[in-house]
Amino acid sequence: MTNSLRVAIVGASGIGRHHANWHDAVGSTVVAFVGTTPERCHESAQVLTKTFGFQGQAYTSLDEMLQQERPDVVDICSPNETHYDVATRALAADCHVLCEKPLVWDASLSAHQILEQAERLQDMASRANRHLGMCSQLAGLLPQYDNLVGPSDRPGSFEAVLETTCASLRSARDVWTDMGPHPISLILARFPTADLDLSTVTRSLHGHEAKVTFDVITNGHRCHCSVIVRDLPGPPLQRRFGFDGRCVDIAGQPGADGYYRCVLRGDGMEDEGTDPMHLLIGQFARTVQGEEKTPIVTAATAVQNLQMQLGVVGHD
Repeated sequence: MTNSLRVAIVGASGIGRHHANWHDAVGSTVVAFVGTTPERCHESAQVLTKTFGFQGQAYTSLDEMLQQERPDVVDICSPNETHYDVATRALAADCHVLCEKPLVWDASLSAHQILEQAERLQDMASRANRHLGMCSQLAGLLPQYDNLVGPSDRPGSFEAVLETTCASLRSARDVWTDMGPHPISLILARFPTADLDLSTVTRSLHGHEAKVTFDVITNGHRCHCSVIVRDLPGPPLQRRFGFDGRCVDIAGQPGADGYYRCVLRGDGMEDEGTDPMHLLIGQFARTVQGEEKTPIVTAATAVQNLQMQLGVVGHD
């Protein structure tokens, strides 16, 4: 990259700290955090100072941060219900926006209203000539998957099981809200113009598990998809996906450079590659700098992902 991008993270704890580390890793400068309290901001700043030498400022006011720092990129890691408001204000401040998945979400709104918000953000970014991307980073694993098992342009089936741990186990719907965009991002990476066939959707939402099946159709080709996402109290966790029965397990391990690497394993084969979040944040930075054409997950794809996510779960 030519000049270091100035990045601000909204969401000063949890996943936001990891995002900050990846932004630093790709050569950007994390100039600020926005958190809910000074105490949480201070704690995050201390952690990141030890991690990569963070020298930015901490804020509890988004508007003050935008005015004082004027960042090039705002990375949204705050709760789902805040995404729309934060993204709107960041785009209005002439910032590029990278947002955690889902792009927008508010359980109190109808599916139509949620999609309207997402489309407004897409239109706002387009009119402002700003990039808007979403962090459903598993989409970036498709080239590594193809390298391991071989490419398949028109697979007839897709399956995924993604398990995660949570301090407090969530309802099946909340698990789907958080985890559903990941398998959908893999489907859309393979079939960018896929349409959901609503007549084929089956869903089982019980306890802490969402189990769904559905077909997608693209250019007359049909692919049957089976997805399970669930919360567990602790490891071991299963994270696997595949097309046409060629499934791989997703694992991570420290690399020689000090950053985590992504390892895919299947049928006695193994391939090590860059962590998918590292890939996604790096490509977003290069896109802003004009070195790539688009983010890994564009605003249009984020809206498409959200539409499919809502349709599969039957959100009214």
